[in-house]
Amino acid sequence: MWAEVLDADAFTRFQREGIFNTGTGLDFAGAFWSEATATMPATALPAHSWARSDANALLERLGLLKAA
Repeated sequence: MWAEVLDADAFTRFQREGIFNTGTGLDFAGAFWSEATATMPATALPAHSWARSDANALLERLGLLKAA
């Protein structure tokens, strides 16, 4: 479930900036691959503002929480 929380939360940036935004994709890849190789993704993504480490984005995706 925690992987789904990180996925949903990280995807919110792509939704804001466009899923085909090259800069956003490169930023994500750089943040994930550079840090995730040395640490766990659960700490790498939040450190780069990719995920807030909370379940709100997943709850919104599942329709259990209304988007702000």
